[in-house]
Amino acid sequence: EAAAARADIERAIAINSTYVDLMIERAKIENLEARRLYLLGKDPTQELKRSQRTIEQSLGDHPHNGEALIEKARIHLFTVNWSVLGPDRREREIAFGLQAIEKALEENPQLSDAFKIRGFLLLERASGLETGAARVAVAAAAIEAFDQALALNPVLRRTIAEGLEKAGKLGSREGARDSDRAS
Repeated sequence: EAAAARADIERAIAINSTYVDLMIERAKIENLEARRLYLLGKDPTQELKRSQRTIEQSLGDHPHNGEALIEKARIHLFTVNWSVLGPDRREREIAFGLQAIEKALEENPQLSDAFKIRGFLLLERASGLETGAARVAVAAAAIEAFDQALALNPVLRRTIAEGLEKAGKLGSREGARDSDRAS
């Protein structure tokens, strides 16, 4: 089905290559294909790079498109999730994702998916921190982002539930003490 969807998008792009929604849909399909490869235990690097190029092309034509910015952040989040990255590269990917989210929210502060992705990016940042106080603060910011997403779109509850639970654990006083003891 992914191949058929991709073929449909490619045909539509051939007709109108400047239509931003088509480029975003292409990037989403490429990102989903990267996730599928990852779940199959295969290397998703090439598909993920293709998705990044597509979304950058879309943003080149429409730099303030909220949906494209959210997809860019989602690509950075996926890169952090599946890659074995050193701490500097990991933080850079998170920062790039958060920058895209901030830009999307400047354009439209009602984008529930932007708040959801912000929450997951902050959760990744919190899980990479070693100190208890910093971890608690970033986990609290993740919870706040998840809460904002849910306030805008309660249907997201199911997709956010695991992130909220993890952020709650990372942000708890016990989690902070456990982290400090492990260091």
